[in-house]
Amino acid sequence: MKILLTLSIAIGLSVSLSAQTLYPCPIPNGPGADHCQFACLACNLDGLTGNTSNFTGVQAQPYCVSYENDQWFAFIAGATSGTFTATPSNCTLGNGLQIALTSICYGVPIACNPGAYNYGDIPVSITASLTPGQVYYLMIDGFVGDHCDFVLSVSPGAVSSTYPVDPVGPVSGQDTFCFGLPGTISVDPVNNAGFYIWTAPPGVLINGYPGTVKLPAPGNNAVEIQLTTVDSAQVCVEAGNSCSLPLNSQCKTVYREPLGTIYTLPDVFVCSNDLPYELPWGGSVSASGIYDKAFTCDSIVRQKVIVRAPIIRFLPPQTICAGDSVVVCGQAYKEGGSYTHTCTSYLGCDSLINFSVLVLEAQAKIVTAAQGLTCAEPELILTSAPAIGTKRWLNMQGEIVGTGDNLTVSTPGFYFLQVNAMVGPANCSATDTILIKQLTEPPPISAAGGTLTPQSPWVILQVHSLFSNVSYAWTGPAGFTSGQQNPAVSVPGMYTVTVTDLETGCTSSATVDVIQG
Repeated sequence: MKILLTLSIAIGLSVSLSAQTLYPCPIPNGPGADHCQFACLACNLDGLTGNTSNFTGVQAQPYCVSYENDQWFAFIAGATSGTFTATPSNCTLGNGLQIALTSICYGVPIACNPGAYNYGDIPVSITASLTPGQVYYLMIDGFVGDHCDFVLSVSPGAVSSTYPVDPVGPVSGQDTFCFGLPGTISVDPVNNAGFYIWTAPPGVLINGYPGTVKLPAPGNNAVEIQLTTVDSAQVCVEAGNSCSLPLNSQCKTVYREPLGTIYTLPDVFVCSNDLPYELPWGGSVSASGIYDKAFTCDSIVRQKVIVRAPIIRFLPPQTICAGDSVVVCGQAYKEGGSYTHTCTSYLGCDSLINFSVLVLEAQAKIVTAAQGLTCAEPELILTSAPAIGTKRWLNMQGEIVGTGDNLTVSTPGFYFLQVNAMVGPANCSATDTILIKQLTEPPPISAAGGTLTPQSPWVILQVHSLFSNVSYAWTGPAGFTSGQQNPAVSVPGMYTVTVTDLETGCTSSATVDVIQG
């Protein structure tokens, strides 16, 4: 295979890299590559900071470690041995790191520290014999895919810090450019270049950008330039890498043809939600501006694009009663929460309406267990459950008979509890109803006495009630009392029985006569 890079280091060794094309890194110590074959040559790895997130394993490695989120760093050895230590921190799984060193991509490690479960922030370190001038690949991986921050320390001299860059040759390419039309200028690829710095004065675009543009190698030794507002300009280029400054600068003066006829198209208004906008001659833009297209040196087409920014509104909180809804641009919202709704503005563009909905639910509940007025309880206290809002009590005629949590009633009929809750414009109400009955009917009874005779010296008093849940109380001559329904007596006279309804406390009385026959 053709040799792709030759580096001379301070000790005079010549380095040939044939396995892959290696270029100096754009910064001195990296960055790490997701795949070994894409690693760039670092000239200083000591003090490098990194993280094992956002890297992917590419293959199993049975020798020492398995790759889950490995990253790779390439370097040229500058000493006969080196020690590499990765110190982890902030590991999401608490397992830490593993580290390995190879002389070929994904090869058998020449040094390895596989780490272990629950290593956490314990540093992992390897020491290996090195051949000065040879390329090596350092791998850092999260143990079983752990995501950790880390700091790398490297023994002095282990990583070569000198990658000399060659001088830049002359700039070639066209000298004259049509107005608005791009053209290409270039230099020959520079050995060991990690980047090219192209510089132009205002009024010149380099690859579409104004001013100084730093572009990474490989490639970018050729650029596209465009003269926009100047008739001539000097464009210059330098080459360097992260370890070696540019040796020289090469420049070329370029010229623009005179401005031709400009054909201006009608202005175009574009909604931000419809970006990017396709220009009539192709290509897309995402910002307001004036765009030119040169079809020939004397024919320019100009299009002005005006991007209408989105309309964003924040409504005050919308409070509604339970069961109601708030309508935004034709859509009803009944549930509480925060919402963003897209409407169409009068200009035909999207407008975003941000708002929140608070659902207010008034609750009315009468919790009194008693259902009627009785002889024992001629008054009742109606009680309501706790609720947000104002409470008022109404009778059957709709008259307000009380406010607050409780109401004392002594008249039978329907009673209504109304609860009104108000937040902002929302006035919500709820009603509960209770029927209070008149339970004061005395128990209907019938009673009978009897006649005492020599043959029947005892009489059984009789009393009957249509109600079953009652009590009986008899009184009579000689201090007679009894709680029995039908007691036996032997003394003539008048006996009185009082029957009490145990549910209502209402009573009925009757008097019977016991005579001596």
